[in-house]
Amino acid sequence: MARYLDPKNDVVFRRIFDERPDLFIDLLNSLLPLEKGRKIESVEYIPPEYPSTYKASAAHACCKDNFGKHFLVATEVFWSEMFERHLIHNVARTLLRPVKIKGKEGGSFLSIYGLGLINEAFDDKTTDYHHVFRITDSNNYNYEMRTMQFVLVELPKFKPSAKPEHERTNLWLRFLTEIKDQSRKAPEDLLVDANIRDAIELCEESHYTDGELGAYERCWDTIWLNHCYEAAKLMEIWKERIMRSDEKATEIKKVVLEMLKKGFDIGEISETTGLTSNEIEELKKEKHSQQ
Repeated sequence: MARYLDPKNDVVFRRIFDERPDLFIDLLNSLLPLEKGRKIESVEYIPPEYPSTYKASAAHACCKDNFGKHFLVATEVFWSEMFERHLIHNVARTLLRPVKIKGKEGGSFLSIYGLGLINEAFDDKTTDYHHVFRITDSNNYNYEMRTMQFVLVELPKFKPSAKPEHERTNLWLRFLTEIKDQSRKAPEDLLVDANIRDAIELCEESHYTDGELGAYERCWDTIWLNHCYEAAKLMEIWKERIMRSDEKATEIKKVVLEMLKKGFDIGEISETTGLTSNEIEELKKEKHSQQ
């Protein structure tokens, strides 16, 4: 029986979507907010400016659609709530690089989509998982600057849609969320689709060398270290908030609820807020009773 690797890990993500442009095109067509009737037909990969540090899986490309228009896509997988600045920074860097297009002289500056696949739920005010951000005039929302658009997908909130037009989106997001590290069996209904079946096959551990498997594990180590660093930074921020607040009891309660939501354990919450474990448990019960 096959053992699968997580497709969101940088090593596997690049194997699937860098080596198989047809799969990358299918993924992009399913997730980008392209106008009706518009489809990406070909991609030319843009080499990274600097080597991957395993902080985010990425695939950047110059795309050509069925109308002959070219545009850029910067695709990244993020494992942290600190994704916004990273995505904006990387999209801006990609946008400002002159891209050589086959059959055209010199370099062209093109419009860009920043596609972020986020492994954290960052917006708890809505159940929507697919978000499109555009630059608009605050006095006239009909006027948009189309040079740069951001598409963010909250993977933990994904639920398949019954709408026929979302079929490809459902398949790709199920692939990204249901094929996990150490998985031994892929869902049978995913294997029916040829592209998804090929992508799943490229997740099989047997397709990777010892060196690639070592890089795969180092990627998880780096993600874990980044989580620890960001958690420590957040704890310092929360401590500072409590110290500066005139209404300390109210602020402590807010901090406790934020930390519980983000999955911090009781010991970490106690260290940050100064509350006992019993006091934190009481706030936890109060939170559940209000839901």
